[in-house]
Amino acid sequence: MVGVHVRTNFPPVDDGSRSVWMDFPGFENEIEKYPSTQKFFLATDHEPIVTHYNAKYPGQIITFPKNDIVRHDNHSDNIDQTITAFIDMYLLSQCYKKLILTWATSFSECSWWFGGCRAEVVMPTLWDKVPEDFFNIIYNKKGLTYNLGGKPVFAEGCRTYAPLNMRDNYTIKNWMVHHE
Repeated sequence: MVGVHVRTNFPPVDDGSRSVWMDFPGFENEIEKYPSTQKFFLATDHEPIVTHYNAKYPGQIITFPKNDIVRHDNHSDNIDQTITAFIDMYLLSQCYKKLILTWATSFSECSWWFGGCRAEVVMPTLWDKVPEDFFNIIYNKKGLTYNLGGKPVFAEGCRTYAPLNMRDNYTIKNWMVHHE
């Protein structure tokens, strides 16, 4: 099964500022590379995405049912949302074939990690819309460090960089990616 995580960053989950670099047609282009018999597990923060994908790809989309229109609201203390978000993350992590993920989200990244870093990853993104300073922070281009027990430790950045650019030529030590 192929996993899909569409993080819209739309309100009320987020302020919408990150949605400008979401390549929504790019997600659909990736799905359309597969035959109509292919099943996809879809995780998203926005219920209308589920409705749209179910209408566009009938019989192909599998989701974990939710009781709330807001999905994966990281600003909420709603225990049901937290539990269902973890279930979505786990189910996404079990899609070992391929993951079509949203760039720069810990939800996407952790799903890949929980799956043992085995799935091929594709991240449809409008790269020209990503602010350079945000890109540099995510990939730690500025060499940012933080203090851990009196020792400087490099900020982790977005570790989904590894499977996209290094394939099998990397190791992971202390949550850091090292090119081999």
